[in-house]
Amino acid sequence: MGTTYFAPCSWRPPPPETHNGALVGYSVRYRPLGSEDPEPKEVNDIPPTTTQILLEALEKWTEYRITTVAHTEVGPGPESSPVVVRTDEDASLGGSREASSLPKKPGAP
Repeated sequence: MGTTYFAPCSWRPPPPETHNGALVGYSVRYRPLGSEDPEPKEVNDIPPTTTQILLEALEKWTEYRITTVAHTEVGPGPESSPVVVRTDEDASLGGSREASSLPKKPGAP
């Protein structure tokens, strides 16, 4: 069994007055920097009361670009500003510093 590398990811909900409808959940997108795959991996269907998840099965000593998206009943909002984190080089459980990103107002430019 190999070492598992992970990165905790947390965010703050957008202010209620900026919602474009009822908040119904979040998604988190992530991909290694410099990856040739243009499509990020995505964690979907995160409940609207959840504000942190653990990204798992990451590569060691790799920088990841992470964004969050707030979803309302109208649809997904824009991606948050990206956060870049690096997984540890060597660790029994792997790890990373915490990534924090704040979803922008859904529907905002």
